[in-house]
Amino acid sequence: MDQLTALQKAGTLRAHVAAVLEEKCSADVPRETLSLDAEDAAPPVRGPFLGDFLRGTSVVYPLQVGEWQALDERRYDDIFGGASVRYQRPGNNSGWIDLYFYPVGLQEPDEQRTMAEGEREALLDARKESMASERDMSALQPLVVPVASLEASGPARVGANVLDFRYSTDGKAYSSVMIYAIDRMYVIKLRYSVEAAAASREQARREAETFFRTLLSGVEITSFGTCGRAPVADLLRLRAGCVGVDPLLPVVGEGQRELRFEYPAPHGAAGQ
Repeated sequence: MDQLTALQKAGTLRAHVAAVLEEKCSADVPRETLSLDAEDAAPPVRGPFLGDFLRGTSVVYPLQVGEWQALDERRYDDIFGGASVRYQRPGNNSGWIDLYFYPVGLQEPDEQRTMAEGEREALLDARKESMASERDMSALQPLVVPVASLEASGPARVGANVLDFRYSTDGKAYSSVMIYAIDRMYVIKLRYSVEAAAASREQARREAETFFRTLLSGVEITSFGTCGRAPVADLLRLRAGCVGVDPLLPVVGEGQRELRFEYPAPHGAAGQ
């Protein structure tokens, strides 16, 4: 239930339930019988999201970003959970950055903002007992990150949302930052926590924004699936990062590491 609550607050519960229904329920069952209320039904899609629209993804990320080095990588059991990477400064244990990658598909800017607000509410719920008051967490603010354009006519920036806050645990105060972005059909979420004695909220936010801008310019995300049949204008406008129905072998250079996600076709799916 905690996971479903978090998905609901993030605005991704409908997509999650729709994918589960596609995977677990018989293809012979009419879609109308899978919903108790037409208003709550997931929007119709051409086949399931994971395993059809998105069949696999390669995320190539840098092992070092400025002074920060990747120390640990974790994959989550939930197919929608993706993976996370932890970065720290060598010899400095006062702070750490956790970077999350997980699939959400094509999202319009207003949908991304709604999902970011859901992440803020979930974070506030999780940390409210360790904060002096809810006012210790800032509102979401926009952050524009310049990036290389994927196509000649495609966008050369990624819109993100950022907030900062202060919390205490085990008698020690921390400054913390969250940055939330959607790029190439994946959420890229940063969580930075550092001892308040080492960095104020303002300093932590500047450090996190600098890290995120540098990181995003060095992350390659390529996905394959039937997303390649979506209108080209939408793929360019929303930076889909699709390479078509067939996978493309990525180039992983020195100082980089690849996260590969494969999404098998749901049981009973045709043409997979």
